[in-house]
Amino acid sequence: MRTKTLLLTVALSAAGIVTTFAQASVYSVNVVGYINLSLLIGYSMIANQLDNGKGNKLAEVVPSAPEGSFFFKFNGVAYDQSGFGDGVWDDMGAVITVAPGEGGFMLMADAGTITLVGEVMQSASTNGPPLANPVPQGYSVRSSIVPQAGLLQTDLKFQPIEGGLFIFKFDPVVGAYATFSYADGQWDEEPSFAVGESFFINSPAATSWDRIFVVQ
Repeated sequence: MRTKTLLLTVALSAAGIVTTFAQASVYSVNVVGYINLSLLIGYSMIANQLDNGKGNKLAEVVPSAPEGSFFFKFNGVAYDQSGFGDGVWDDMGAVITVAPGEGGFMLMADAGTITLVGEVMQSASTNGPPLANPVPQGYSVRSSIVPQAGLLQTDLKFQPIEGGLFIFKFDPVVGAYATFSYADGQWDEEPSFAVGESFFINSPAATSWDRIFVVQ
């Protein structure tokens, strides 16, 4: 693992992510939960891993934020952005999606807790079909499609591909990325992620992060 500054994003300052997740103990029934993101002033790389059933637009997923906050979503070339002021997001807040499997940068003007509410996405059964999380070739920001923490491949079931795959995990304490690579069938060090955390991936080819996930 190597820690370095990656010039893909706006300048990043120290921030933190603390998440909690609550769910009912049921089998193959709709499960509504919540994720609390406790964020410090500055940038955090966040993810929404609950489906609100209405398109997961930023203004609905994050209905409130500190005045003067911004959200940035990488579109493969540049950033779509929306600012929060006078108690509402600007017009882009109704355009930008923050759906399960996606992610972006939250720039907090003040410390606070953002609560995400929605339904846990599940497979129809333990036999599938799987939940599909497309990963394009090149750089993108992705996250687990379900609210689960752990090692990327071992626990979150991401299947890496050969040809030069890199993961960039933002460290808000030092304001840089920890870089992880996959080659010759193994990681230099397998990355882990918290609930509500997204990351940059540079994939040598388009792939899909498929999960069979059923809450029991």
